[in-house]
Amino acid sequence: MKKITVQFADSNAADNFRDEMKERFHYPKTESKYEVVHGKDENGKTVFVNRYDREVGMRGYDRNSLNLHSIFSRTDGETWTDKSGKTWMYKEGVPDQELDYDVNANVPDRASFRAYKMFLTKYNPDDPKTYKYKGLLFPLYINAKNGYKIGQWYKSGHGAFKMLCDENGEPVLRKGNPVCKTIEKDLAYRPGLHMGNDPLMRHRGRRDLPHQGDNDFDYFHSQEVFAEVEYAGNYDYTEKSKERQRNSAEPDNPYSAGFTDNSDFENGYYKFKTNTNASDDQCWLIADAMKIIRVLTDEEVVEILHSHNPDLKPQMRGEPNGKDGDMFVADFSQFEIQSGLRK
Repeated sequence: MKKITVQFADSNAADNFRDEMKERFHYPKTESKYEVVHGKDENGKTVFVNRYDREVGMRGYDRNSLNLHSIFSRTDGETWTDKSGKTWMYKEGVPDQELDYDVNANVPDRASFRAYKMFLTKYNPDDPKTYKYKGLLFPLYINAKNGYKIGQWYKSGHGAFKMLCDENGEPVLRKGNPVCKTIEKDLAYRPGLHMGNDPLMRHRGRRDLPHQGDNDFDYFHSQEVFAEVEYAGNYDYTEKSKERQRNSAEPDNPYSAGFTDNSDFENGYYKFKTNTNASDDQCWLIADAMKIIRVLTDEEVVEILHSHNPDLKPQMRGEPNGKDGDMFVADFSQFEIQSGLRK
């Protein structure tokens, strides 16, 4: 059993953090597995020890820090030094914002700004505790506790991240960009709503089922679904992102093209690819805003892929295995009215 010491101001803060971890990892652990033990440190301050029985419980922590408190308890702009001597600054995340207007109202060919995005479902008809998640779709990684409604426009926010700083607290630049990592999964910091031209994500999936390699998976998680989305099409910032790459310290590195500020592609989108040989159809579409049109059934996903390219190999839905993202099979009935699934 893993044990991590986390220091909070009071018991309410500890309980709130425990609830945050339950939300973040979508895993209905029992209270006993989230036992909060009270104690005192050498200064007499109350200390709480949260015990977790799975490695996933450590992902929300700054694992390189020597400080005995959670990364979630840090304040915006706070710096700390990890055990390797690197100094980091914590930056708070900003949730995606519901919009009260149609982003593409003045876009003439808005039908061309359609794409596909994978989401996580948290509603399980057999678990009353999940009823509050009914009809909502959740991001896979960043800001994963905030659900999306079908038919609602959202402007992109960004997840909490850490920024590498020098001894004066100034951002360290590498390849012309600040060195940033998301807190939630230690990913490259690239804000915006990510989607693709095909309902396919073979680079991620079930490792416990047959797969072709580390970036080629035949099965996706049982709680996940694909949806058709519309994205902000007022401006195409792809050339601006390519110019950013050309002017960076490493112009041959495609990662330099990714924007690190949402304002750089406001009210629009850009195409981003890490493989310079990939076609535009194989790139990421990163948008400032999006609206979910409908949830796709597994059969529709296969039909769409085959209509786009007969050579595309669809993924299959994995069976539940009791782990995160695979606790139950996604319930499509909750989306029938919104998505027109009921014929």
